[in-house]
Amino acid sequence: MINFYKFTSVVLFSSALLACGGSGGSGGGSGSPGNEAQSISVTPSLGKVSQVKIEIYKDDGQTLLGSATIADEGGIVMDVGGYQGPILAKMTALQDATYFDEAVGTNIDLPEGLTLHALSGSVGNLAITPLTELAYQFALVHEAFPLSESSVAMLNSAINTVFAPNVNSILSAPALLGDPAVTSLADDEAGNYALVLAAFALVAEYDVSGQPAIATLNALTQDIADGRIDAQKNGDQIANSPYSSFMFDFNVALGKAASSYDYAGDQNASAVSDLVLVLREPEGGTSTAVACNQTWQLTDGLNYQLVYQLTEGLNGYITTTSSDTTILGGVEFNGEQTFEATSALEVVTSIAPEQVFEVTNLSYQSGTETGEELLVHGFIESKIQEGFTFDTIVSNTPSELLLFNLNRGDSYSQTFEQNQKQQANGIPLQDSTTIVEYEMRYVGRETIIVPAGAFEACKFSISGGPRRVLLSSGAVVEFNDDEANDFWISVDSGLLLRRVVGLNEELLLEATIADQAIKGN
Repeated sequence: MINFYKFTSVVLFSSALLACGGSGGSGGGSGSPGNEAQSISVTPSLGKVSQVKIEIYKDDGQTLLGSATIADEGGIVMDVGGYQGPILAKMTALQDATYFDEAVGTNIDLPEGLTLHALSGSVGNLAITPLTELAYQFALVHEAFPLSESSVAMLNSAINTVFAPNVNSILSAPALLGDPAVTSLADDEAGNYALVLAAFALVAEYDVSGQPAIATLNALTQDIADGRIDAQKNGDQIANSPYSSFMFDFNVALGKAASSYDYAGDQNASAVSDLVLVLREPEGGTSTAVACNQTWQLTDGLNYQLVYQLTEGLNGYITTTSSDTTILGGVEFNGEQTFEATSALEVVTSIAPEQVFEVTNLSYQSGTETGEELLVHGFIESKIQEGFTFDTIVSNTPSELLLFNLNRGDSYSQTFEQNQKQQANGIPLQDSTTIVEYEMRYVGRETIIVPAGAFEACKFSISGGPRRVLLSSGAVVEFNDDEANDFWISVDSGLLLRRVVGLNEELLLEATIADQAIKGN
């Protein structure tokens, strides 16, 4: 939905996918034995590691298919019999294990018993790296065992997208820094991957442990638990984290790694930009948005409470908005019969945390006969400031239409007038009319973690169009709204979970509907 007012976005918008992917891999034939022997090449890397044991397990993560030891050769080819299906690969450091730490620039001891893992959707060549370990840790968070081809693809993609945007697959073999044959990094898959791993180590360049790559890995395996890379685990600060802002530190480390290892490509292509992990619907997915409709709000007498946090990317300012809403039916607004949502909001900003702003909001919506569409007629917002009551009345003509009977990839466009009237203590101020145009697209299902919990959600994307604002003075203002606008609505509860507009991000912190706390789905 298009909104022009920060404080009204909460009320207007919102007044496990792994299982859907068939994660029972061993039951549906995906883990069945085949007739031909299968062999795979396994390449572990932090850089190059020596004296480690490699084990390959079936999709349940427990049934051993084969094991071997890597001495100093950097990788190994293993036979896993006739098994066909998803696999778990495990590396364990032996007594004399070492690894090449890119931050230190030399081989150092790898703690005995340290393990790294990798997930693959099928028997095939793979690497075991800090990135594949993060995918494994994310699988544990989402209870993804037994594995399926689709669940592995989503888990690996979530890590790949955030941490290695210039690498095609985190299962590909990186160039092994520390191998005398590797004197520089090419601008190819192996070189790009090795650059990322070097930057991981350099994030903890000054860590007191003397094992930078492992220090970064230890922090990230904790950080990943809540799906957000922010040096916190479920709201608690991670002890001894080598980074405070991973994005900043990693992107700086990329430059150091590119220089140290004579990287031939553009280091900026590997820069991270979004530290939220998302499990996306596979490319062949055929979901619909019907289960994410917001018509749950159209219930006379319903009461619910929502808390959102808005972070402004340019300056880091944080605004927290708490709302308490009650629904009334049979209310006329702008010539239509609607449900009125009466909301009392408390707004606190990081600029003045001791001050609480109180806002009253009345929003007006109704449904259509199909029960899968929502009409948004407008809202009335009232603020009290320095003895004045400022009212903003916004009405849509025709009403804004939110469609949920959409298949993955479907989009629709609409145009309507948004009329705005403002008054202070009942005295009219300037009126205006805005011509609103936009296209809404249903991107597909994603599983995301927000402070309120882990949710399966429908992702939508808005492409804005030209706007024409007609002021009461007769002046005309024309502009384009082409800023990216993506939002996620939860399956079943229809709550707005996350919205990203440009550099600004809004997240659901808490939700209670009809006295029932919503903790995820």
